[in-house]
Amino acid sequence: MKRYLVYFVLVTCFLSIKAQDTIIMRDATRIEVKVLEITNTEVAYKKWNYQDGPTFRINVDKVFNIIFANGETYYDHPVLVSEQLTNYVNDIDGNVYNAVRIGNQIWMASNLRTRHFLDGSEISSKFASVVDPKCYDIWPANKNDNEIEGIKREDIGLYYNFAATKDKRGLCPQGWHVPSYDEWRFLTDYLEGMNEAQLGGASVAKSLASQNGWLLDNGKGKIGDNPSSNNTVFFGAFPAGYIFHGKKIVDYSKKACFWSSTEVMNLDQFADAFFLEYDDADDGFELCRRFRDCGFSVRCIKDN
Repeated sequence: MKRYLVYFVLVTCFLSIKAQDTIIMRDATRIEVKVLEITNTEVAYKKWNYQDGPTFRINVDKVFNIIFANGETYYDHPVLVSEQLTNYVNDIDGNVYNAVRIGNQIWMASNLRTRHFLDGSEISSKFASVVDPKCYDIWPANKNDNEIEGIKREDIGLYYNFAATKDKRGLCPQGWHVPSYDEWRFLTDYLEGMNEAQLGGASVAKSLASQNGWLLDNGKGKIGDNPSSNNTVFFGAFPAGYIFHGKKIVDYSKKACFWSSTEVMNLDQFADAFFLEYDDADDGFELCRRFRDCGFSVRCIKDN
């Protein structure tokens, strides 16, 4: 399919009366229409099944893309990098999560916060330790159950140790799993293949980071520099920090820490993890190894 990159210029589409176009919204809604005009601010169209009716107009920022009847595609940004999927998946506790499609992967757009495995059994809220790895960090007992520093649990998610991610009862919703090291690497490699214009003017780290919760840092290009410009790919990585050896939260507002499902060979106390940091001098993310008893955020990815 031929794809045209359309910048902020006036584009007028003259289509035959029989043509059917499809507008795909950023929330994944599809509308069958006859497109009349696209400007730098709006799309004008008539309903496909009522072309003698009124003309409708929608803000171009709400449009994901438009597929014309002749097969050509309009993008309202230089490269189609990600797609928001609203209310896409529920966990066993009934919590509802938005999702985001990035490349050929579909990720939860917020951190997991279930208190039960898929079989309905409760996840222990005892603190984990190296000698007792089958206890799971989910929420620190010395913090309010609903929020930390004014931020609700829905934004922060819960904390899990590595053993919880590997439990055969299943931590993620049915049809989803904890991402492997390779799946995290695919995500970062995919985004590193884009330039900043394609990522909405953001670095890879800023494109993944949430717009709230981060400690401020005025270093150019850092996550903490003007956080309102973060999250251009709608991943929403929140800086929940982590629970250090089952004792306390550290680096809250400074780091977003996520488990992978990958164990480190010959180092049975370690596993691979993915970090974003507010003030990193490079691109602000790293794939690293951490102690398995630490409580990290979990972000589930959909099975292929």
